[in-house]
Amino acid sequence: MILYAGPGGLDRKTADAIKARVKYPLNDFTGQTKLQQLLMLLKHAHLVIAQTLDLLT
Repeated sequence: MILYAGPGGLDRKTADAIKARVKYPLNDFTGQTKLQQLLMLLKHAHLVIAQTLDLLT
């Protein structure tokens, strides 16, 4: 399982909360990858679960 989020403080806090609850190995790429690298990770994924926050509403 791969965890990806941006470099912001809220992203880091959310990633840490997820890691604290997951009971299996987790690769945490929070704040460590560029968009191109993310696209390569997604290319090899079998399943993607994503959440977006609509900050414009």
